[in-house]
Amino acid sequence: MERKRIGLFFIYGKEWMGGVIYILNLIRSLDTLPENEKPHIVLLYTNKSESFLNDIEYRYITKVKVDLPSINKGFLISKLIRKNIFAEPLFTQHTLDGLFPLEFFPVGLGANSDKAVSWIPDLQHIDYPEYFSKKNRFTRHYKIQQILKNSSQLVLSSNSVYMHLKQHFKFKATLNVHIMRFTSIIDAGALPDFEAVKKKFEITTPYFMVSNQFWKHKDHLTVFRAIRKLKDSGKSCMVVFSGNMEDKRSNDYISWLKNELDSLNISDSIKMVGLISRQDQLSLMKNSMAVVQPSLFEGWSTVIEDAKALRVQLIASDLDVHLEQLDNGDKGYIFKRQSVDSLADIMTNFIEGIAENKPVFDNYEELTKEYGKKFLSIFKA
Repeated sequence: MERKRIGLFFIYGKEWMGGVIYILNLIRSLDTLPENEKPHIVLLYTNKSESFLNDIEYRYITKVKVDLPSINKGFLISKLIRKNIFAEPLFTQHTLDGLFPLEFFPVGLGANSDKAVSWIPDLQHIDYPEYFSKKNRFTRHYKIQQILKNSSQLVLSSNSVYMHLKQHFKFKATLNVHIMRFTSIIDAGALPDFEAVKKKFEITTPYFMVSNQFWKHKDHLTVFRAIRKLKDSGKSCMVVFSGNMEDKRSNDYISWLKNELDSLNISDSIKMVGLISRQDQLSLMKNSMAVVQPSLFEGWSTVIEDAKALRVQLIASDLDVHLEQLDNGDKGYIFKRQSVDSLADIMTNFIEGIAENKPVFDNYEELTKEYGKKFLSIFKA
């Protein structure tokens, strides 16, 4: 029996680590399948993702560098010749049984329609239009419209995203929607020695961990203000922040956030470690009192999935998707988004050692295997 040949677009880079980790975890989930069911992956990577190739350990893989056409030019040519130049040549060149995630659907793919699977991570540009330029908002919106119009198979990461999409877009009756809640796959035993990591980052006290890029919607400010509130009430705490402190979409925001941080006078209670290696990041998460996810918008939070895989306690904002990921708070602590008091109260319980441990995720390995099986089942032909 020949292995299915699945093309995976690996076109994300450091500007969106969530996309990078999504593809890496998908490959790891496929590696949990029985040997005879594992597909052959044709990894279609770009300059952006090239530095992450060494993070991939998978036996049946061919890595192919691709140079995709620009969106504007690619859409225009595809429309004119009625052929999807983003995808159709790849099916022919690499004898693919499937292609994922295809974001570019200016036209359908005819005989390959069921084999080309699209993915819409979220609708951030609708809820927070101020984070995007007018051109970027239009491009995102148009791409989603074309996906829903021209694709046959769509993957979404949560019911929350599905309901959000249905509020703003029309779905054709023939579109097959697959809700695939991705999981993080982490070998906790292979993480670096924590004592060495602590020494490396000069961490000497118990700490909370926030591991997000410094974008507006990640809402670091609420955490900063909660730290100030804790200090004012005589509570001592340390919060470690990982992530690149820059946002190309809004440089003014970073300057403003730094000014806010200075005015709060909490430098002795925070540790900014920047964009660090994935292994160091996970080691810091695993050994924290709790991972804090204050975000105001997520499609399916990678941070929460990482923390679940590491069996570490979680404190998350009350987004619908966070509630979906944490079983309505049964498997993590939920605070009212942007509420300094709500967050500070939960952090206080951890500082004082009275926070009840939420149940660990004992079935995580099973979920990982099911994720791989469900993904492969989309490509039935």
